[in-house]
Formats: sequence, structure tokens, C-alpha cells
Amino acid sequence: MDLNSGKIIDFSIIQKGDLEKSACNYVLNDLIENKKINIRLFLSDRHVGIKSMMKKEFPNILHEFDVWHLSKSLIKKFKTVDVNKYPEVIEWKKSIINHMWYSAQACNGDSKVLITKFNSILHHIKNDHQWRTEEGTIMTCEHEEIPEGVLRKKNGFIHNQNRIMF
Repeated sequence: MDLNSGKIIDFSIIQKGDLEKSACNYVLNDLIENKKINIRLFLSDRHVGIKSMMKKEFPNILHEFDVWHLSKSLIKKFKTVDVNKYPEVIEWKKSIINHMWYSAQACNGDSKVLITKFNSILHHIKNDHQWRTEEGTIMTCEHEEIPEGVLRKKNGFIHNQNRIMF
């Protein structure tokens, strides 16, 4: 899809059984060689073969991962968490996934900002809303100040004397 016009510029049906990487390679080569389309950005899921192919065969195309697939992967990881051992993690599941979407939207395409914003949830969960990075930079959560001893949860604010720790 062309991001400027919002129009679908190509559609291909690849025979079932073809590998995802092969289909991707075919479509990209067809768009570049036959249709003379200048591709600057390509979004995909986190397929290892496609990631490798993009680096080797299409180094001039910026390759990014689709947030939906990233979200889906994170949700799968939550399913493996032992609820009895880490009940706090499950309580924060929806907030963590929402924060991932927010981080992707608010980073303006900068992967370092994306990672910094997403990792900030780890401090927030511990009720630590100001922290120092390894480089010494002081970071703060972007939300309004939360009163001491109060954690924000799904159903509003609840008191919690102990900090949540993983």
C-alpha cells in the first residue's frame, strides 16, 4: 500500500506451500524490477528469514516490524506466565500491551525512542516514576503525578503498600 495515497499498488496470490520469505522476495522484486516502484519502507511480521533477506538483498529499503504482529507475539508470551507465581504480571497485561501500541505511535519512527518509551513501563509497574538510565539521563513517566502509595490499575486507583516487583 502506498502510504501517501492509501491505495493498494499491488496484489499477488502465491501458491499455498510457498515459503513466506520466497513470496516476499517475489513481490518485492516484481515491484522494483517490473513495476519500477521505489520502495523506501517495508513492514512485515518478525519472520527471521524475511529480516535476513531484507538486510542482504534489499539493504536500501528500511525494514520495520508491524506493531500488530509484535502485539500478538507479546500476548502469546503472557499466556506462558505462571498466574499463581506472578499474579501481578497478569493484572498489568492489558496496560503493557496498550503501552506498546502507545510507544510505537509516539516514537515518530525512532527505534531508540520506541525502546525507551516501551521499557519505561517496567519502572511504572514498580511505582518508580522517575529513574536514571545507564547513561545517567534522568527519565520520568509522561503521566500526571500519582500520589505516594497508590498504583493505577484497570478499575481506577487502588492503594498498595508494597511495590509490585517481578
